[in-house]
Amino acid sequence: MTALFLGALSFPVCALSDWLGLRGRRRSASALFALGCLLLAASSVALFRDNYPGQLTLPRVLLLLGAAGALALEFYTLFFALPFSDTYAGDGGLSVIDTGVYALCRHPGVLWLALTYLLAAAALDGAQLWTAALLYTALDTAYVWWQDRFIFPHTLAGYDAYQKRTPFLLPTRDSIRACFRSK
Repeated sequence: MTALFLGALSFPVCALSDWLGLRGRRRSASALFALGCLLLAASSVALFRDNYPGQLTLPRVLLLLGAAGALALEFYTLFFALPFSDTYAGDGGLSVIDTGVYALCRHPGVLWLALTYLLAAAALDGAQLWTAALLYTALDTAYVWWQDRFIFPHTLAGYDAYQKRTPFLLPTRDSIRACFRSK
């Protein structure tokens, strides 16, 4: 239960990080974002460890490989698809990135996080992992909705136009084409 709580806590910690960043407190915002990521990572390790069945069958291995692939997409989306100099180290004049995975939808990380936990829960079949998959996906969705409405319109130049042309979470045929065309 502690692992679930720590993971759930990571989302409001990251939201507080965004709020502090909006207020110009970049150093505190960065520290809180790192703390939020560490809380979610520690929670995940504990949940995966505690729900490990002891014996892996081929279907479980394949599901875990899928979860690892989704996790790799999550890391890529959050830490490599965004140019560091323009996105994180700017002077407040940040601009929208609307290519690659960010042409797919405005918050592709939610998709990858949900897929990671759903595949891991299916592979390890632990009640806590199923709870985490649903809870963390709901919290992540609420978090990015808040970012989409209250943070990014004030911090990213061109975000209003980006909202009009790119779906919030669920990719469309056009956004999938735009994703692959922009790479």
